[in-house]
Amino acid sequence: MAVTRMNAKLSAVKRIGGCIGKIASFILKSESAREAFSLSIRRVLSPVSSSGQVPALLNDSALTLWLQRLDGRTVDEVASAAALARGAWLADVAKTIPPAALLLDAGAGEGQYRHLFSHTQYQSQDFAQYTGTDKGPLQEQWNYGNIDYVCDITAIPVEDGKFDAVLCTEVLEHLPEPIAAIQELSRVLRPGGQLILSAPLGCGLHQEPHHYYGGFTPWFYRRFFEQAGIDVVEITPLGGLLQHVAQESHRVGQALKNKFESSSLEFALGEAMERAIPKMVSSLDDAVFIEQFTVGYVVRGVKRDR
Repeated sequence: MAVTRMNAKLSAVKRIGGCIGKIASFILKSESAREAFSLSIRRVLSPVSSSGQVPALLNDSALTLWLQRLDGRTVDEVASAAALARGAWLADVAKTIPPAALLLDAGAGEGQYRHLFSHTQYQSQDFAQYTGTDKGPLQEQWNYGNIDYVCDITAIPVEDGKFDAVLCTEVLEHLPEPIAAIQELSRVLRPGGQLILSAPLGCGLHQEPHHYYGGFTPWFYRRFFEQAGIDVVEITPLGGLLQHVAQESHRVGQALKNKFESSSLEFALGEAMERAIPKMVSSLDDAVFIEQFTVGYVVRGVKRDR
């Protein structure tokens, strides 16, 4: 009987369609609260007609159209927004590197960004000991490309000032000594050359057991670039709080859907958190921009003449 009564009470919520209604069932405790919530949502999602009536949002297709108006990206693009923004930024930075410049990709891994620097004399460095993982939510296989310098990043076997530019993306968190690494990258960079770097401010454990740190802030870059003889010229966040929430909401949704039966309310919550909520939340990131909870930063510096 309790289940029957609950299903009856959920009917008002389900009128707004799909995921939004199912989330409301977790939040709102009374019939009147659910009806007020439903009316408010319909007022937001649909313009008031000439007769003054608020059109009902009754089906998933209407919700889908609204989500497309909010954010034209796919859900996968929203969930991967930081990585996509980093790639776009690197593509722009690559254009500033002269043809035939000697560039080192430090901690290159699989050489994800090698193609962006194909106009340069591209060389790579990595310790080449990570083989992938089959545990946790971030499982992956790993295959190194041709690595020119297989060595510790704090002891690269080249002369001082060898490279015109140094690239180091999403590497610092995997290094036991990230400050020593920055000093070494400065050593192998010629005066006037660019250090191009990115690292996370907030992230989950990945590439274990080679994950030692997180939370690299603008103040970290300013302090330790300065100590290494590099002038910071750009520190750009990869989205703000809402974009970060959208990314992690998508992750939570996938976890719930993998755990619970498709007929359960937990699965319905997972569906909403994987699909609808990320698009809604991310669409507000520019309007409510809070940098302090960004996923991470991209950074450029120029080595000073000594």
